[in-house]
Amino acid sequence: MHELALCESIHAIVERAAAGAAVAWVDVRIGSLRQVVPESLVACWEAVSARGALAGSRLRCEVVPAQGVCRTCAAHTTVESVLDLECGGCGGVDLVLRGGTELEVVAIELADDVGGAAAGGYADEACPEAAGAGARRRG
Repeated sequence: MHELALCESIHAIVERAAAGAAVAWVDVRIGSLRQVVPESLVACWEAVSARGALAGSRLRCEVVPAQGVCRTCAAHTTVESVLDLECGGCGGVDLVLRGGTELEVVAIELADDVGGAAAGGYADEACPEAAGAGARRRG
């Protein structure tokens, strides 16, 4: 389960960026070809962040589909898996991958003094929560 090692790295990044401030949410973007299970990442985050400066923080994951550009016909195709590298336009297999392998911390939402969420810096407005966290983004 490499999700645990990934969470340890994410934890170190967030801890440095938060500089001692309480964190409510951490948003990550995961490429669909990265072979990371969002629910496992969320479960590992709960274990990794249980103590210390990030205790009580939650992890939200946005899965980004991979895109391929066909070298034969120039069509853009959504790539569902590494086993399915076929152009949706011509059926060719000579694709250049564009995205789908990223793993990025895109936002950290700080907690305010009353325990609610304060506005944080966001890279974008769409970040579905993994495992039904139930909170909504503010921006």
